[in-house]
Amino acid sequence: MKQQHQKIYNRKIFCLFSVILCLCVVAVSLSGCTKTYVTSEWEEFVSEGMPEGIIDSATGEKTAENTALQSNSSSGIKDGGKDSNTDNTASAGEQESYYVHSTEAMRKASVLNKGDTTRIASKIKAALENKNHNTTIACFGDSITEGSAASSMSKHYSSLFRDWWSNNISSAVTLINKGVGGTISYFGLHWADEAILKYKPDIIFIEYVNDKDEDNDSLYAMDGLVRKCLSLDNKPAVILLEMSYNLNGTLSNAQKTHMKVAKPYGVPVISWRDSIKNPILNGELKWRDVSPDIVHPNDKGHALLTELMVSYVSSVVPQAATAGEPKAFSAAAVTDERYKNAKILDRSNLTAVDEGSFTAVAKADPFQNGWATTSGGSITFKMGFKTLGLIMHKTNDGVNGKITVEVDGKKIIYDGSDEIDGNWNESYDNIWAKRLYTYDSYAERTVKVTVVNGALDDFKILGWMIS
Repeated sequence: MKQQHQKIYNRKIFCLFSVILCLCVVAVSLSGCTKTYVTSEWEEFVSEGMPEGIIDSATGEKTAENTALQSNSSSGIKDGGKDSNTDNTASAGEQESYYVHSTEAMRKASVLNKGDTTRIASKIKAALENKNHNTTIACFGDSITEGSAASSMSKHYSSLFRDWWSNNISSAVTLINKGVGGTISYFGLHWADEAILKYKPDIIFIEYVNDKDEDNDSLYAMDGLVRKCLSLDNKPAVILLEMSYNLNGTLSNAQKTHMKVAKPYGVPVISWRDSIKNPILNGELKWRDVSPDIVHPNDKGHALLTELMVSYVSSVVPQAATAGEPKAFSAAAVTDERYKNAKILDRSNLTAVDEGSFTAVAKADPFQNGWATTSGGSITFKMGFKTLGLIMHKTNDGVNGKITVEVDGKKIIYDGSDEIDGNWNESYDNIWAKRLYTYDSYAERTVKVTVVNGALDDFKILGWMIS
């Protein structure tokens, strides 16, 4: 009998040990689950808009109210399974297979300049206190803002941020998204009035990855653009978004130059580049996870940018209840304001002195009122300016000719040549918008454009940028 009891006791001990062992295995398995970087909730957000509240990836439950979207994964990075961290290729299937989440370290690194939060806090307060108060959000920039490499505009950072605002702050929201591929802030400065500022946006995100670092032209232009936005009488919140090129493994942009403008004016700066830099260096993230080429974010890249934007804006929400009225912008200029009163001239506000052979109307989105010729020749204008810039339509079909631009009888030399080519060797057409020359002072000047004699006679002038 004693032996029988001993056997029963031994069996109980064995069963108990087995249960404990199984529980340990389950616990280890569950701890691994917290490292899942693809969540059904995030896929739902990308396709349908950000959910209200925050999804805890460990529990599947929503956390407290309006805080930044977060993931509880240990690294937040999904390894796509290829070798090079700077591999720039990703198939369409890969793009849809997973999403990249930001970590706390990435979100912290992205805040290049916290800036003065008074303006964004006041906009949040107005929206929260009055659900009928419409908030207008403007996104302004180049091909990234235009939507290149995003599979659809619904997965673009502008739409995703608008959806978050609608679900978490107020559903009374209007989105204005204006981007032109290949352009720089010099162009944006001249286009801003017509593109976004006439709508009196409450929040303005500015993104110009094509600006050059340590470049005076980029400094002058961004200074003028930011000042123009901050000077609106409705006192909009202005936030700079710093994206990145991947040039042979080096992440580069013009954020150092832009910071020379942002810091003195208290403008917040969110750096997508800085958020991904360390994860790429540490091998946790590959460039191709967030971009299919050297610069444009894919859907995952846009979603990641949205997380960074949401994280920053959410951090200001607690200030909203006590936010006061922002002061009118009155800061001294960082530069000499050489591009002050910048605007674009086309057929709607400029008549040629002698239209010559440029009798057709040149059109290329977003410009619809330029001057075009299919037979060469010339056209002459009279304009007042200190700085002159040209907007033209470059195409890849090989039909465009070359032009010379003369100001008061003297040819402009651009990029070492007195001829400007209307052809483009890339796989897409291009809006070419560049500064041609800055004079010492403002004056009325005669500008003549002539198609260079040759076999190609087509040319489109979309507009002039003057300041």
